[in-house]
Amino acid sequence: MPTGLALDTYALFHPNTVCSRRLVSVLCSWTARPEDRDLELEVLVSVVSRHGGKESFSNRVLTSYHHLPPTMPVEEVKGLENFKEIISRDEYSIFDFWATWCGPCRIMAPIYEKLSEQHPNIKFYKVDNDAEEDIVAEVGVRGLPSFMMYKGGEQVGSVLGARPPQLQELVAKAAVDTSATNPAEPKPEVPAAPAAAS
Repeated sequence: MPTGLALDTYALFHPNTVCSRRLVSVLCSWTARPEDRDLELEVLVSVVSRHGGKESFSNRVLTSYHHLPPTMPVEEVKGLENFKEIISRDEYSIFDFWATWCGPCRIMAPIYEKLSEQHPNIKFYKVDNDAEEDIVAEVGVRGLPSFMMYKGGEQVGSVLGARPPQLQELVAKAAVDTSATNPAEPKPEVPAAPAAAS
């Protein structure tokens, strides 16, 4: 979490609505749990107010926060049956196999969460490598972090290790396929201009 001093300095020298939204965006990147965000938001507003920030600025921070679109949470998978039920669905699901002691896993965690926010049509999950040994054995995890994508019960892609470009590419391919499967409403055709009289 950024230091209070850094937040104070930024807020006091940029007391405007754009700054409010930036601060809130930073706040939302700290954690995926809404209840934690609410607590950190209170701390943020308190810090800004205590060090000279005006009440109107604090109110703008709150307003910006509550008008941000909701993020798609990354769900934790519990048990092999839960895992099998998820991958059997006819939709893209990606799993982050991680562990608390894994340094590269911590590096990839915010990138993974950001991708989940950018691609709401893809389901993002996390699997604790130490707690879910049955799932790990079932899929044959060879290292951490491991990212595996499934659709209709079949594994359709994977990335081993802390490789952000490869993970982004894997998710992007699924997003393109999802868009092709569920296209937006077609735009109405523009009638052709009448032919000029000869």
